[in-house]
Amino acid sequence: MASRITSHADDLKKEVQEIGVALLLNVIVMAVLALLLWALGRPAVGLHFAKSYGVLWILLVVSIIVLAALESLAGINLDTHFNTIVVVNLSVSVLLVTGWSAFAALVMHKAAQDASWFVAGSLYVLGFLSCYLTFAVMTSFYSGSIYKIVTLPLALISFIVFALWPVAARTLFGWFFAYLGTPGL
Repeated sequence: MASRITSHADDLKKEVQEIGVALLLNVIVMAVLALLLWALGRPAVGLHFAKSYGVLWILLVVSIIVLAALESLAGINLDTHFNTIVVVNLSVSVLLVTGWSAFAALVMHKAAQDASWFVAGSLYVLGFLSCYLTFAVMTSFYSGSIYKIVTLPLALISFIVFALWPVAARTLFGWFFAYLGTPGL
């Protein structure tokens, strides 16, 4: 029993460290992204991204707390319902990375409208990289291999699709962005 408690405490400590590192890296990358956007003449986009990453972190933490509470109420645990937990967690992570990709594509689409080819291309590259950052944040919470295998290609491919087809991003996630107070996307 004591070894099981120690193992659980070690697992929890490792997870908290991974989340802390992800948060620190998120802040560093956001600072670099803001500087690059400032250099490209789009400082408001950097501020918008920083606020939105805050919302993403809140959504991620709230979704994990809600899922843990629902699993506890339903008596679901990893030992007895492994597949159920993986599918539910994968669904949440897929929804969040796809939503971020839609957001990033729409923000960059709007920011690039009157820009030169160089600035527009740079904006889309930064948006693409922000989707990778979102993947890294997501996998700090959902660290299993299946989450990494699915969410990285999904985040990057969905950004490309939404960048080429912004109407799809607005159709799928526009209601949510409007709810959060970003209606112009």
